Amino acid sequence: MAEITYLYFFGYPPNFQCKNFTAPSNASVLIEPQTCDVTYITNSLNKSESTNTPCPNGYKYDGPQTAVTEWDLICDRESLGQMSTAVVMVGQMLGATIFSVIVDKSGRHGVTCFCFIALTVCSLGLAFNTFFALFVILRFLIGAFQQGVQMAQGSLIIEMFPTEFRATTTLIGALMWAVSIASLSLFGYLLQDQSWRYLQLLVGLIGIHCLGTHWLQHESLRWLVANGKDEEIKVWIIRAAKWNKKDPEQILKHLYSPVKEGEQLLVNSDHQIADSADDSITEKYNILDIVRKRRVLVISFILWTAWFVVSLSYYALYLMSSSLSGNRFLNFFLNALAEIPSQFVLWYLVGKIGRRYTSIGFFALSGLFLIASALILKFAVHLSTLSLIFSLVGMFGIAGAFSCLFLITPELYPTNLRSTGLGLSSTAGRIGSILSPFASSFALHVPWGPGLTFGILCLILTFLFMWLPETKDKVLPTTVNDLDKPPKSSQEL
Repeated sequence: MAEITYLYFFGYPPNFQCKNFTAPSNASVLIEPQTCDVTYITNSLNKSESTNTPCPNGYKYDGPQTAVTEWDLICDRESLGQMSTAVVMVGQMLGATIFSVIVDKSGRHGVTCFCFIALTVCSLGLAFNTFFALFVILRFLIGAFQQGVQMAQGSLIIEMFPTEFRATTTLIGALMWAVSIASLSLFGYLLQDQSWRYLQLLVGLIGIHCLGTHWLQHESLRWLVANGKDEEIKVWIIRAAKWNKKDPEQILKHLYSPVKEGEQLLVNSDHQIADSADDSITEKYNILDIVRKRRVLVISFILWTAWFVVSLSYYALYLMSSSLSGNRFLNFFLNALAEIPSQFVLWYLVGKIGRRYTSIGFFALSGLFLIASALILKFAVHLSTLSLIFSLVGMFGIAGAFSCLFLITPELYPTNLRSTGLGLSSTAGRIGSILSPFASSFALHVPWGPGLTFGILCLILTFLFMWLPETKDKVLPTTVNDLDKPPKSSQEL
């Protein structure tokens, strides 16, 4: 959402015009607002000549300071502002790819702490920076570190909570996302008459709580077991026992009780301890295993397609709806607020019918209503209000599908590929978000085109998702071989 918040708050172009222009003595000046040059008319020998020239002394802006006004990111420098937004997306793509691999190799907790602190430092630095080049660099780093936090937390939360609570944690995360975005519009409105740096400083200060992450959060127990970290497992159990006021010695006595030769420790999705003779549990994987293993590749292709389509549709619908008339802060707030009902529907459905069929339902709902909205714009323009309602229902479906992807994606990958799989999926989503601004240009020429395109893509996904396994009440896969076996229910362990 970093690229959208920039367009709304930091990169919003205010009204402007040329300033301090002095025309020749025999000329009259005509300065038009919202233009990149000045016109002056010269009268000589009963003849008038009109001349246009770029603003030689810069621009005069109407309103508080933004990143646009500070570095004159308008007219011939407008592309620099667009570039600074594209840099955030590139940072997110690289961050999702690089940190996802690091998370699977080095663990979830360390990456979370490092990226969280780095993200806060960069955000605070952005509020005090006065150089445009550093502004671009910091925004690139913010995009990268933001994805590092997302990759680490996406895997950690799935592995931390029992099966029956995964949907609830996804709901809480989605609600916090919507509330934070809605709050951002409120703060933006309250600080609209102040420099953009005050809002940026507020955003950075909110992240100060990350300094306590190291002591409040622990490494994923499943990752520790899958990677044979025996000493860390012992420390984890002692700390957990103290938190729950249990005797750690009693637990450790069961942990280190004699087991049959060839057996080793395994932690299931409910953090119960069991024995397993599967020696591949500590097998290491890398990003190439996604291509080598046919089953993993099929799952990945479907997920990558889904992330691309959902990100493209979600951000494009967001950007196109923001062009509606009215207060831009209110429009932003209402768009964020509209996501909340879909999250409660998601939470209810994933517990009743599972992840796969919930995703299919959201894709089908979104696809049908977006196509219907497009057809109304094509054949019944006078019913534009109905088209808008159908488009909002489509957005409802896309928001629900997006949250469902965050839930199902890490559940489909084995432990030592989980963050890598989530990272590559997020990278595919970043490609979609990069393309999303072009939907507005497409809509200027073909108003019904974007809705029809998004709708068809969503309907295609309803068929592709039939090939994915259901993960509701199933144990998280630990190895690649687990994907070729019928998923076990958590009650079977």
